[in-house]
Amino acid sequence: MESFVTVYVDDARIAARVGGLRGCWSHLFADSSDELLLFAASIGLAGEWLQCGGEPEEHFDVTERVRRAALQAGAVPISAVDAGLLVLRRVTALRMLRPGFAGQVGMTSQAESAYSLM
Repeated sequence: MESFVTVYVDDARIAARVGGLRGCWSHLFADSSDELLLFAASIGLAGEWLQCGGEPEEHFDVTERVRRAALQAGAVPISAVDAGLLVLRRVTALRMLRPGFAGQVGMTSQAESAYSLM
């Protein structure tokens, strides 16, 4: 039986200058690190651009052009709020599995705000 891993791209579109690139940035992430790295490579992202590797919020920052390429390659669109909730669920699961796991997540306050509305 083949298992499927989902790759997501959010709609954060945060305006920023990163290195020499100015643009609107979103986040590419997946259910597994291996799948994220494979997918990212398939759309031209270098592995060293991975942010927060090995953490629940592991992702690639992507420009709007790369976001569109990711969607065309099969990434699932997700809202920035839902992305934050997904990361929050990952942190919560890790805290349950590994007592003492603190988990610092960049989107936690936004995600916790959204989560409290549910």
